[in-house]
Amino acid sequence: VVGGTVAGTMMWNSGPSLPPGSWSASAMAAQYPGESSNEHITATIDVTPAKHGSKIQLKMDNVPAGYSCAMVVVGATGNDETTGTWKANTEGSFVIPGWSSRAPDLIASVKVVELPGGDTLLTLTHPHA
Repeated sequence: VVGGTVAGTMMWNSGPSLPPGSWSASAMAAQYPGESSNEHITATIDVTPAKHGSKIQLKMDNVPAGYSCAMVVVGATGNDETTGTWKANTEGSFVIPGWSSRAPDLIASVKVVELPGGDTLLTLTHPHA
């Protein structure tokens, strides 16, 4: 992946289809120089209460083959918790499940971070953060 400036947009809701205490968000990453596709990577996330924290369902679209990423949960107090890593072996859409020890209202955002460099690809922010 060639470096570049990351810009994003986000939308959120806590619609009726999610259980109480849940939140969802979406974001779009800026296109990186050198990407062969004219598509931007997009992501949506649902964060729902679980027995010991939160269940996280991250869906990413338009991911080029070869991207290696980590899902990083940012707590309301600013501390990070990496909840998983993955590599896109093929191009396309992926659903990445995750869990956090924090309740949904204690999660300020979830970042998708490129590996190995650690650059933030996109950030999905809690609507009330």
